[in-house]
Amino acid sequence: MDQTKSMFSELPAGRPREMLFSVLQQENLIADNVNYKINKVMGSRWFSSLYTIEASSPTKNLKLYLKCLPEDEMKNEMLGCTFCFQYEITFYNNILPAYKELKRKICPQGTLLPVSAPQCFAAEWNGKDDVVILKDMSISEFMILDRHTPMKLPEMCLVMKEIARMHGYSLATKILWPEKMKEIKDNLIEWYFINPQFEVFGKPVFYNNLEDIYTVMKKYYEGESVYLKKFHQFITRSTDVLLKLAKPDPTNEPLQCFNTWGPLD
Repeated sequence: MDQTKSMFSELPAGRPREMLFSVLQQENLIADNVNYKINKVMGSRWFSSLYTIEASSPTKNLKLYLKCLPEDEMKNEMLGCTFCFQYEITFYNNILPAYKELKRKICPQGTLLPVSAPQCFAAEWNGKDDVVILKDMSISEFMILDRHTPMKLPEMCLVMKEIARMHGYSLATKILWPEKMKEIKDNLIEWYFINPQFEVFGKPVFYNNLEDIYTVMKKYYEGESVYLKKFHQFITRSTDVLLKLAKPDPTNEPLQCFNTWGPLD
């Protein structure tokens, strides 16, 4: 991997560069005639650093998203970023493959995927070099929305249908393949909510969410609007209450990307 030291300098050093090199090598896109474009997506308040990557040769073009931990170590520690990566990487490495395998068993002729998700080329989580590399969804006719742009009703309906389909597969897995359900459950630990430091990094997480909502509201209401004033007061007073509401019930953890349909024991 010595070659990676001089390539992809726009990315943080170490595993992000190495994993991208490996993915592009598998796709036959490491060569002198391949052009690379790497751009960082600005999103200063959130959990990950996000990069768009395009590799193009005379015969092939590949667009990717690469997500990795923020380079700001203080931000990592303050927000508990690595715990959120654990959910996403478990989804791509454990949950989605199990759903696809179940679908092949019960409906081998069906073409619809269990969950509409981008192709994952690589996903790794160790608490220090967390990286996810996904195919750019926009080229597969996925709808890409900005977090600060409210969804319209048709878009909300699409989201609810996808969530319902995923929950349907989780229930089917529990009924038809209980040993796989237990295996997945054992791999999916709510580190974020059970961590003793939850209140420390949970408060800025809730604050960031509320600030995002406030940013959207300012697009629709004037500066002196009573709605803006009331919501700003809510932001300053609500984080402690939200922290208490988010504390998990140990008999049925609030799993973010997976539905266990109640305790397994």
